[in-house]
Amino acid sequence: MIVFKRFFWCLSILFTFFCATVTEGAIPRPARIFGTVTVDGTALTQDTDDGYTFEVTRPDGSAFEPPATLPDGLNCPAGYSINIPLYDAVSQPGGAVPEETAVIHVYKSGSSLSVTSPNNGQFSVGEAGAITQMNLVAVSPAPVQYQLATAVTGGHGTVSPTGGTYNEGTVVTLTAVPAAGYGLPAWSGTDDDSSASTTNTVTMNTNRSVTVSFVPIRPGIKSFTAIPSKITKGGFSTLTWNIVGATSASINNGIGAVSPAGGSIQESPAGTKTYTLTAGNPAGSVTRTVTVTVEDNPAVPKIQSFAATPDTINAGGSANLSWSITGATSASISNGVGTGRFLPRVEPTVKERLSR
Repeated sequence: MIVFKRFFWCLSILFTFFCATVTEGAIPRPARIFGTVTVDGTALTQDTDDGYTFEVTRPDGSAFEPPATLPDGLNCPAGYSINIPLYDAVSQPGGAVPEETAVIHVYKSGSSLSVTSPNNGQFSVGEAGAITQMNLVAVSPAPVQYQLATAVTGGHGTVSPTGGTYNEGTVVTLTAVPAAGYGLPAWSGTDDDSSASTTNTVTMNTNRSVTVSFVPIRPGIKSFTAIPSKITKGGFSTLTWNIVGATSASINNGIGAVSPAGGSIQESPAGTKTYTLTAGNPAGSVTRTVTVTVEDNPAVPKIQSFAATPDTINAGGSANLSWSITGATSASISNGVGTGRFLPRVEPTVKERLSR
């Protein structure tokens, strides 16, 4: 429908142009220019002319009256057609004078394109009723570009990208990576300097300079254990630790500096000891403790007595076995008598029948 209206408009202009008569005091017939339009090497058509406008002005940019414009793209299937009003002292004092220099402008979405043919868009206005073919060649302007510079203040991390050249309006995403022991960054020069995130943006509407600094954070001790936590004298316990964000770590009781990331070590204390793990970085330090309990070795059990009464029997007879034990947790007798648990100083009696 739009194409039909533009085609009908073009035919109407042609009809009016050729059928107009000049009488005393009448408006002069315009000088017409028409032709194809090529933008960035591609021919413009009524299917691709959205956002394009055309205007013919004087070299100083002032408009003719009535204006010589196409406000809605191409008005003919094969290109454009513009009537240039000609001067008449009474009826059209704002018109152009034949052979006067005029300039044709091409715009895309309000931005001016550079017309390279005719050179700088300049041409001579024709006589009344003249029809001049003038194929236009235009080039889109180079995009406006701005420089981005980024830096880390005080070190302890990185920011990317480190800089670059970007077209006007480009939104650049920035990523900050803190070093171990450092946390959320402080931004300056971004779209949102109040952000505490490790990502931010900067819109390139001018040259931009962005800085980021990293704030130290205290380390964290994820675990500190002693396995086993209870040993006998001469035994060993393994101390194991896991730390995040530390630049130094140590354990007391003569162990000293240890890995600030994590590790393990065997200890054989002579007595019960409490071990303190200290992890630190520029933001401060944290501690955690474990205790290894040391117990005395158990005493060797003693058999106070073990007797058979009588100690001599006839075949088919029996004897009483009796015993007294201290410090034992278990005891057994051979020859099928068996095993058992006995409290200190208890003297149970077991009978066994012996046959000869």
